[in-house]
Parts: sequence; C-alpha cells; structure tokens
Amino acid sequence: MRMFAASEKAAKLQDEVARVIRARRAILDGEIVCLRPDGLSDFYSLMFRRAQPYFYAFDLLELDGADLRARPLIERKRRLAEIIPFDFDTHLRLLGHVHGRGRDLFRLVCDHDAEGIVGKWARGSYHVDGRTTSWLKIKNPNYSQAVGRHEFFEGRAWSRRQGELPRRLDPSVMASLRGKKSDLAMRPAMVAQ
Repeated sequence: MRMFAASEKAAKLQDEVARVIRARRAILDGEIVCLRPDGLSDFYSLMFRRAQPYFYAFDLLELDGADLRARPLIERKRRLAEIIPFDFDTHLRLLGHVHGRGRDLFRLVCDHDAEGIVGKWARGSYHVDGRTTSWLKIKNPNYSQAVGRHEFFEGRAWSRRQGELPRRLDPSVMASLRGKKSDLAMRPAMVAQ
C-alpha cells in the first residue's frame, strides 16, 4: 500500500483518524478500504484512488505509550472501542467481531461476494515475529474481485531472476510472499497522535 500512502487521500484519512480518535497516541491495526454504494469493499477503487477510503480498525497495539500486544485480543478490542467514536460522518470505523458463529458468518460473506473472514483466538496476543500466529484468514473461493489482483503485486514483488525477492522489501512482506503466515504484518498500521 505504499502507493496509497503517498496519496492525498491517504493524508486526509490519516489526519481524520488523528483528529477523531480519543487518545493522545494510539497504534491501530486495520484495513484501508473503499466502499461501493452497497457497503461492500471495492479493491479497484482503492488501488486506483477513485474514492476517499475508510480505515476499519480491528486491533489496538499501543495506547498512550502502553504496549498492548501481549494482552488478549478481546481486551484490546474493548479498549479500541473506547477510543473510536461511533460517528458515521468520519472515515474511521470499528470492525466488530462475531463470537462462535464463524461458519454462519463465512456463508454470509460468500453470499454477499465479500473477500473472506479472519478467525482469531479471543485470548490471543498480537504476534509480529512471522512464525507465530493466533489468527487464520479464510478466503471466499468465488470472490469476484480476486480475479486479476495478483497481477498488481507479483510484478512488483519479484525480481527479474525467477524466485528471488528484491532486497528493498520489508522482511515481513517477503515472508508472506514465500507463503508463511505473516500476512498480519502487511496490514496497514495507522498511528494517531
């Protein structure tokens, strides 16, 4: 998302998040998305900067200098809900969770042509080592916006020599490209202060 990070829309979103969040300093984990009129995400609008994006926060890693990564997910989400205002006039959203009904949620996601779901341990801590994880991403195999997406990333990620990764990529990105479960490190983290 480096191309997005350098855009005017990204700067506007970052300023808005910093303005509305109820904390002096917070490090959030979440997803940057553009929305279609029906409320579902639109990957191509984000990729080509066609609309003002939203930041869906789903985890709180640090709050006012306190590192929360070792705390259970359910506690981090509770504290996240305390600092994000319930205000639909902003582009900051709190991404909630469903407890114990993952299969039903996945069916609903597939029925609405969404990308998928992420299952997490309610008591899991936040890992950044690239080897340990407390989550699982389950993708919709029929997701319509998945077609052709790899073309945006594969050409930029791999060097001319087959199978060799460029040195300028972050190690967590390289681990994910090699098929390890460090996708979480690739998700955007937004800092508000």
